Amino acid sequence: MKRQQLVRRLVRSLVSLGEGDRFSNNREAITYGKVGFETTSCIFLNNKLLMDNSELQKRHFAALSEKYRVGVYKSVGFDSFLYLILRKAELGIQITSLEFQWLAENRFFRTIEIISLQQYQAKDFKRLEVEFLNLRLKYKIPEDLELPIASPVYSILWKLEAGGFPTDSELELLNSHNLVATNNLIRDILNFSKLKISYKATKHLDHFPEEPLYSILKQLDVREPLSEFEADWLLEHDFAETLQIHSRQEDERKAIVEFLDLRAKYHFDSFPDTSISSPLYGILKKIKEKQDLENSECEWLEQQKLTQLSAIDRNRKDIKLFKELKAKYQATRHKTANSRMKCNA
Repeated sequence: MKRQQLVRRLVRSLVSLGEGDRFSNNREAITYGKVGFETTSCIFLNNKLLMDNSELQKRHFAALSEKYRVGVYKSVGFDSFLYLILRKAELGIQITSLEFQWLAENRFFRTIEIISLQQYQAKDFKRLEVEFLNLRLKYKIPEDLELPIASPVYSILWKLEAGGFPTDSELELLNSHNLVATNNLIRDILNFSKLKISYKATKHLDHFPEEPLYSILKQLDVREPLSEFEADWLLEHDFAETLQIHSRQEDERKAIVEFLDLRAKYHFDSFPDTSISSPLYGILKKIKEKQDLENSECEWLEQQKLTQLSAIDRNRKDIKLFKELKAKYQATRHKTANSRMKCNA
């Protein structure tokens, strides 16, 4: 009803303005009035929409300014270039170096920080895919084994890479995927870690078995001699404590050979204790070097019924005592003779 009234008013206005002669009858005038009304309405609505868009744009800019901390440094009115940068950042579009430079020149440092972090996060999925691919290669995951990016296998490998140790349940999970080569590598990693602690090589921070260090530590663990190259490598790479352990093992090997020779020389090959920690080794060395045995050592020989060695020690001590007494007697006699000569004089 209101619409019809508005049309009639528009027709009357046209007639009063002299436009009525253009129409042959009222119907044409009314039709023209309707068209004019529609046109006027569209113009009004467009103007209203433009006003609404402008207001929404300002509100959008204000929201983005708050999110990207534009107002932290200074009060900023609407800026179309800044608005462009913030819109691009919000839509995940890469910000150019020119735009970053503009932000820096206008001291929007907090905004730069937020956008940089946001763009870094936007690429993190791809970055994670690349890192997981590297883990697959490093830990010998077969190429034909399909693993979703959310697979716990990647979490286990990442834990290993960070220097952690897998639990029994995690190892079982790897076994369930038939990752034989991966499990073998993990065993080497765990063994390498233990050997580094045992043989004072913890200055090597990488948990991954590295040659020739891993081979050297395995040789030390089974007490095999190192080559000259391997010993020099320890020296050159400042593994002083590891080299000391190697030197002690070398001394022990020499002692074992010497003990075997002494047992053969003094006919004690059948003695059951072949360890160089046996008291017999020290006793035989003393006898060879013509040193006196301690009372405790003599008692041990008696307990072991090794009377031959006790006899050798007693005989040597008797000879030594005889020489001492003889020397003392001759010295006393010489001194007495000199005294008598002085008295006679």
